[in-house]
Amino acid sequence: MYYIYSLTVLISLSSLSGCYQTQPKDETAAPTADVSVSITQAASVMESVFDSPESIVRALYKAHDAKKSPFFQAKDRALIDQFFVEEIADLIWEDATIVAKTGEQALLDADPLYNAQDMDIKDFVVHPAQTDGDQAEVVVTFTNFGEKKELTYLLDNENGKWLISDIFYGDGNQLFQLLSGRAEEMP
Repeated sequence: MYYIYSLTVLISLSSLSGCYQTQPKDETAAPTADVSVSITQAASVMESVFDSPESIVRALYKAHDAKKSPFFQAKDRALIDQFFVEEIADLIWEDATIVAKTGEQALLDADPLYNAQDMDIKDFVVHPAQTDGDQAEVVVTFTNFGEKKELTYLLDNENGKWLISDIFYGDGNQLFQLLSGRAEEMP
């Protein structure tokens, strides 16, 4: 199920441009061999998409830019789970579902990927990961309205898949703290 959903996200993000073909108009016709090969190729690409810490951070920003961000939505928990460890995914989901049900103010009052409410992003760079076993840090830099910003993503490798466990914003705030009220120390 995860692979099918992620494959759909990738196709919608044009990450797999040219890797698939559409079905003929006759919906009863069986897929051709070319389509089967393309699906296999797409699945192979899908498995390698999150094979590095920086690849999942890039994928998160691509989803955000395609209006498929896991934040501020209470319709698809799987969208959150594909990027975040369970503890932070639970907090993101809880915040979104409370807002959806009650209309209360969200705990996140800014875009968590840019730590800003308004954005004019330039010079965006996802830097190579610093990895130590099953943990990694990925630094993302950019300018927003001419001001240089640096975010540090902490990631854990769970069962061979990198997932985001926190985001440190460089101003003393962090995603986990904003959602839970508790601070964690950066390793």
